[in-house]
Amino acid sequence: MAIDNPYYDDSYWIRLSRLSFFKKIEEENGYHFLHEIQSLSNQIHFGLATCFLLKDSMSSKYDNPNVYNHRYTFMIESIIHGIYAYWNRVALALNTYLKKPKVKIATYFKTVVPQLLIDYPTLEENDNYKWINNANNALEELGRNEFAHNNSLIMQNFLPNTDKEVDFEYLLAMPRLLLSHNKSIQPSSTSILLIQKLK
Repeated sequence: MAIDNPYYDDSYWIRLSRLSFFKKIEEENGYHFLHEIQSLSNQIHFGLATCFLLKDSMSSKYDNPNVYNHRYTFMIESIIHGIYAYWNRVALALNTYLKKPKVKIATYFKTVVPQLLIDYPTLEENDNYKWINNANNALEELGRNEFAHNNSLIMQNFLPNTDKEVDFEYLLAMPRLLLSHNKSIQPSSTSILLIQKLK
């Protein structure tokens, strides 16, 4: 309760929001981006919990899905979008430290992370940069569009042709994969430490 209670002055989010870095971002962008990543974090947690709860209620019969199959797939898709949105909010913050910041409409995590290294070549050996670059690579491997356009349709009747079992098992394993992404995006000092190096 303390984490989400805006009136609890010593909660994790409140302490983070007091850092001068977040005040700088708020002044430049007109909103407190920490509130957005907090909401996205909550959305991802809700989606993951829902997926784990739905798994045992889904139909495993080919061409005979039930309502839980559809909810499960929707939740996975929602979590994936939430993960991308989370990192893109981080990119908006990192963007303010680029030598030539990108326009907001074209600011994405996948473009800002490599640009950091171009602008600040000394980051190449920085452990925090390596960590955030690994997160960027993992995000690209997640393949948001692939899931949104293919797997969510596959789930409607559990694969149109062959390899039904393999792909269905892949879909059932998605929450664990997304849980590993969630562990990476939990608010940590890594992004903040990287930003401190840019000052």
